[in-house]
Amino acid sequence: MGVDEHVEIEATDHLVELDNNIKDIIKKRLIDSCGRQGKSFLLGINNVEEGSCFSLVKNLGNMPDADFLRQSVAIAEVLASAQDKRNSIPGGYFILVDARKPDGLPVYIILKAEKQDALSEAENSVRAVQNIFLSPAQKMYKAGIFEQTGVADELTQAHFKAYLFDSQFNNGTRLAEYFYKEFLGLTIEGNCELETKMFYDTFSSTIATVYKNDVETRNECFNLLQAEMNNQERSIDPSEVIRRIVPEGQRDEFISKVGNRFPNPFLKDRQLLQRKLSNKSMYLTSSIRILAPAISFDNDIITISDDENDPTIKIVRIRTQAVNNEEH
Repeated sequence: MGVDEHVEIEATDHLVELDNNIKDIIKKRLIDSCGRQGKSFLLGINNVEEGSCFSLVKNLGNMPDADFLRQSVAIAEVLASAQDKRNSIPGGYFILVDARKPDGLPVYIILKAEKQDALSEAENSVRAVQNIFLSPAQKMYKAGIFEQTGVADELTQAHFKAYLFDSQFNNGTRLAEYFYKEFLGLTIEGNCELETKMFYDTFSSTIATVYKNDVETRNECFNLLQAEMNNQERSIDPSEVIRRIVPEGQRDEFISKVGNRFPNPFLKDRQLLQRKLSNKSMYLTSSIRILAPAISFDNDIITISDDENDPTIKIVRIRTQAVNNEEH
């Protein structure tokens, strides 16, 4: 990797003692954040190998404080390694919370939040916690939660549920793979609504990239993709969708960028796509488009045609009043 900079962690050497007031505020922020529809998800635990996040987390509840601290550093190192493989991922705070449910079983909460200044606060952990949870200007960005649901002499992923929260998801930003996949070792497979949305978003961004300078094909592919999402088929077979939508010359590129990320068919669930599918965009040039409710294009409220004297000019007509077709 040459002389590139590497991600480094700056760790505290003691546990943070929180008063009841701060505990209550943390609970409220976590409930408010992770309860937001479209931003928190139940995922599968995929990577359970030695040295994975799950392998380091699963026995935290039985550890004395000194071992808990060492293990938390090891988990932070896994995050640093995941970030090291990507460019332009901001640093921030890593916080590991060991909580307990009413039944006494542990819930491990892993937080990554960006900090808003360049000052190091590792020596003042309480202030860091306050900045993340107490200040309205701060925002919790990502959280992974491992909830223990059963007991055994040897704990496995069968004894846990895993949840992901990402505050930036649903704002046009895809889930950060470095965080949920490479760091937490989780998978979206089995979460139909999440798979459907991420497939649509990945397919859309690939269309926009591949056909950046081919407006006609870009519009046609977008229209076909929306039709696939809105049809009555109960499942999505990514390879078949690519074959139906993409012209033959570019299919290999779509298979590489879309098909390889979604190698298996999955059930269609449009719940997270309702807003996007209710709108339709039509590109006029590579950088100019019209975005409006899909019904506006379907019932000729918006029509787009070529100028008969100059095909490089597009004529956009917008009907501002409904036509009364009743006879008088």
